[in-house]
Amino acid sequence: MGVSNRSSRITCSIKSCTQELLASQEEDGIVERKKGEKEARMATRRSTWSGQAGKGSSRKEEEEEEELAPPLSASELDEILSGEMLSGEHINKFQEILSAFTDYNPRNVFFIGAMEFIKPVRSREHLQILPGRAIQVPGDITHWICVYHDGAMLHVYDSLNSRSLSQPQEEYLKRLFPCRRRPPLVFEHVQSQPNGVDCGVFAAAFATSVAFGRDPVSELYIHSRMRPHLHDLLCRAVIEPFPTFAEYDEYEETEERLRNLKL
Repeated sequence: MGVSNRSSRITCSIKSCTQELLASQEEDGIVERKKGEKEARMATRRSTWSGQAGKGSSRKEEEEEEELAPPLSASELDEILSGEMLSGEHINKFQEILSAFTDYNPRNVFFIGAMEFIKPVRSREHLQILPGRAIQVPGDITHWICVYHDGAMLHVYDSLNSRSLSQPQEEYLKRLFPCRRRPPLVFEHVQSQPNGVDCGVFAAAFATSVAFGRDPVSELYIHSRMRPHLHDLLCRAVIEPFPTFAEYDEYEETEERLRNLKL
């Protein structure tokens, strides 16, 4: 009788342990599967360079996605390296990639000539590159600036540091923020373009810095590497910070320390 009871208890104990083990394995499998699904979702939305791109969360929850910009042709990509002023096609494609890797949803730059198509901003923050005037035909050139709404103020990053907006830019911003008084403007002093054609390149650099949580006011971009970098971003459809002297100096210091260690 005692042997039978002992055997029964052992059998129950084995069953209990087996059930607990199976439950634990199933739970671990669910956790690993959910973790893998989350990582896959993040991989499609975030740049592999850094998890810092795009601040805050769920900015696009109430935003409608803009239509995709047409692919850039080989000649349009060559224009970036040849030193020509960026067109609306270049800027729209850059903003499309920016939107894909961050929570920002910039509007089509061609809408500055068709204001009725501009969708109001519903998210707390907004990042936008603006032309100085209506773009009449594909390839038309204009002066580009970057505007960032941080939830309270509009920060204007203009590589000419002109401290003013054109009338079309003013109207564009009114369309973006129609239901309330336009946020106060802050014209930030940023690195100046050294020529008459690189405003669009700098506007893209400013927007990228903001997307990575960096302050364009503090950035000192390496001008000779800006166009090749933008060309590379548009070819690979990724977002990575533009090269700065701070990063270059840090790289040089590291290289020098390594050379000294080998001596």
